[in-house]
Amino acid sequence: MNQEKIGKFILKLRKEKNMTQQELADKLNVTDRAVSHWENGRSLPDLSLFSKLCEILDITINDLMSGEKVDNKEYIKNLEKNMVSLADSLKQKRKKQIKISILIIIILLLGFFMYNYYYNSYEETVTFDNYMMMCNIYNKELTFSIRGTSILNEHHVVKNIDGKDIYIFNYTLLRKNKDFYAWELKQGVSRLANDNYWLQASHHNFTLKNENVEVYYTELPLSKFDKATENEIRELLTKSHKMNCWNEADYIDKIMRGKIMNLNLANMK
Repeated sequence: MNQEKIGKFILKLRKEKNMTQQELADKLNVTDRAVSHWENGRSLPDLSLFSKLCEILDITINDLMSGEKVDNKEYIKNLEKNMVSLADSLKQKRKKQIKISILIIIILLLGFFMYNYYYNSYEETVTFDNYMMMCNIYNKELTFSIRGTSILNEHHVVKNIDGKDIYIFNYTLLRKNKDFYAWELKQGVSRLANDNYWLQASHHNFTLKNENVEVYYTELPLSKFDKATENEIRELLTKSHKMNCWNEADYIDKIMRGKIMNLNLANMK
């Protein structure tokens, strides 16, 4: 079927009947834009509209598919030709619909896998909290702890500046663990309020090679420290949190078993 020819034919017949695009559209329960698309050859009427459209324009379906009024002698010939053309048009339309369906499925699957990857692999940096995060240096061992939770991922770098070993920590939380993390913290606060024990905690131990040590917690990506010069590291440290480390042999024992009346470790001495 010649789409452009059919469009011009519809336009001609509509004008002969003194109808506007809107009037024809109203009779067919479609938009005037759809009629405009037909007449400009950009699309064809839906097959379900053929019978009604032909009735309004006083033509046969064979006339419509031919894009002109068909002579009786040519009627059968044109009908066969139009049927073949219609079958081919339907086949092409079905192929297009299948391609669109496959594309939609691919997009949905891609969206699902991206969300699944984000949910199971994406890590959020944990904001520094002076009441949760603490460090202890005793007998050439550094212990960095976070109270209230046990599911954080520990990351750190060590930089030697001016004879000091600078330990820089960063903790992250997998997106999928966020609800459980909130539950653990809520349990910790609840136990604190009821004057019970605080059971959740995360500890990481490091053997010190240098007695001159400083400890920082940062919310910046550690990759920035890896690639930075000494002066750049000093600048990054000003944007990080310097830790005041304790010096006690039974630090971990106090954290795990000590009754926390408030969040001041001095009360546990």
